[in-house]
Amino acid sequence: MLPVQTLTTESFASLAQQYGTARTFEDSSLVTSLLSREVSPFCLDETSFSNLKQLPGETSGDDAVVTFLEDAEGRQYVLKQIKLDSLDEQISLIKEYVVAKVGKAAHIPIAKTYMIPKEWQNSAKPYKDKAAILQIKVPGKILRELKDGGVISIHQKNYSKYTKEMWETRFGVLSPSEKGLTRSVLQSMIQHEDLIKLVAFDTFINNSDRSAPNVIYDDKEDRYYGIDHFSAFSNRSLAAHALRQISDYKAPLTSKEKEGLVTYLEVLKTLHKHFTPEKISSEIDKMLALHFPEYEKNEDAKDRVQFYKKMIAENYEDVRKLIQLLEKMI
Repeated sequence: MLPVQTLTTESFASLAQQYGTARTFEDSSLVTSLLSREVSPFCLDETSFSNLKQLPGETSGDDAVVTFLEDAEGRQYVLKQIKLDSLDEQISLIKEYVVAKVGKAAHIPIAKTYMIPKEWQNSAKPYKDKAAILQIKVPGKILRELKDGGVISIHQKNYSKYTKEMWETRFGVLSPSEKGLTRSVLQSMIQHEDLIKLVAFDTFINNSDRSAPNVIYDDKEDRYYGIDHFSAFSNRSLAAHALRQISDYKAPLTSKEKEGLVTYLEVLKTLHKHFTPEKISSEIDKMLALHFPEYEKNEDAKDRVQFYKKMIAENYEDVRKLIQLLEKMI
């Protein structure tokens, strides 16, 4: 393990040149204005990653394959890789990683996440020549595995541009009344402060896939955690839908709903203040340069990055309008 240390932009640039993409240090974002802070006492290097042991239960979805790992001290991890070879799909890992860094910096209850260079190897890594993200596994069970899990849903629905056709085939077309911060989402989120934070975070990052498999509940500590941010910044603004939904709520807000929206507003204001489109886009650019420098020569990948940045900027502006509305209401 590496000791706790503080890096500067200049010292990281020197180290990155020395070590290349298979870096010893945790990641470049620790020395940017976005997430500048001391390195966590637990740091991951190439050797410690290679020594992680596979656990039973590998899963495979439409877009990604997930592998469960464990270190010598019993800490468990989730390794995620994108199935498709196309570079425009592979770079979605960068977006998911940066979003997770934003969330952790803002004290949102989500998993600590590491970016794994394609050069780093582990016997359990399904795609040896592809990059990955590694998350420290959060305690608890996913909502759909819990007896009463179905009564809570903080899923702000809005199909992603890149998966819209698939989801509409499976579940049908979404009506405007089903999108974003519906009254039922509001009533679910006010059951716990963690849920309010997750809903605000999802609104800010435009994450339209906080379905039951992507919420974990730890009954021992009474905590909720969010996992999987693959859909962030992949479609029209969830903040715009929240703006419309809140304006259209038919029944007056209850006192508990107002209290929940106060917390929701405060989280949004914190995110909006500290994580501008310029900072998030700059962080994406830095991580792309480290992990996928070839993307600059790939038109599909460049188009995908530009789309993400457009969604980041549009959502940020809609969050500003949403904040203004909520400040007037409550």
